[in-house]
Amino acid sequence: MAYQYVPDQTDVVYPARIQQIADEYKRHKFNYTGPDPDHDMESWKELGFEERKIVRPDSYYMNLLSLYRLHDEYSNDEWMLWKVEKWIKDNNDKKYRIEVVMGRRPELEVDEIKDENTGKTIDKLIRGWNMVYTEKWNPTTFDNIVNESKSKRFMLQIARPSAAYWIPYTGTPILIKDAKLFRNATYDELVEHDRRLEAQQKALNIKSLGK
Repeated sequence: MAYQYVPDQTDVVYPARIQQIADEYKRHKFNYTGPDPDHDMESWKELGFEERKIVRPDSYYMNLLSLYRLHDEYSNDEWMLWKVEKWIKDNNDKKYRIEVVMGRRPELEVDEIKDENTGKTIDKLIRGWNMVYTEKWNPTTFDNIVNESKSKRFMLQIARPSAAYWIPYTGTPILIKDAKLFRNATYDELVEHDRRLEAQQKALNIKSLGK
């Protein structure tokens, strides 16, 4: 699917997460005609899922799979990103499932092609999708996501933010097993907590080798 540069467009409303992507394309005057399965399979599957959801909205439920607290050491901003699985049934009780990452949208990296004589933009080329996090870390939002999740088994991690849309975080994430600590502690306290656990584990390993 090619996204053409079209200055005059008509509005189409998509599900909220996909609408953020459509709005970014519209900002650059691209004709967004829906998710491209060759580039954005996540949104393509979600759009199909939402169409099925209309038939059996009562059968819908969501499970939280993982949630990240992402701390930017330069701006000191802290974001949250989470992956969920969504389930729905059709009229024959057949189940459908998709996975979606929430809390982000792309910022298009675009090259403009200008008319040599007038300097007017005559076309644009998309070079890539950069990451824009959309949800600041908020314990109340965390509570709402956990409460909405049917399953209470999920992974909690801390990490550094990424500049690329398709890479959720940079570096090696740190797993936090204590949900209450994850919710209430500062990012630095969580890092220090992990260091203490690592030091304790090293001490136990040394002790066991000495026996």
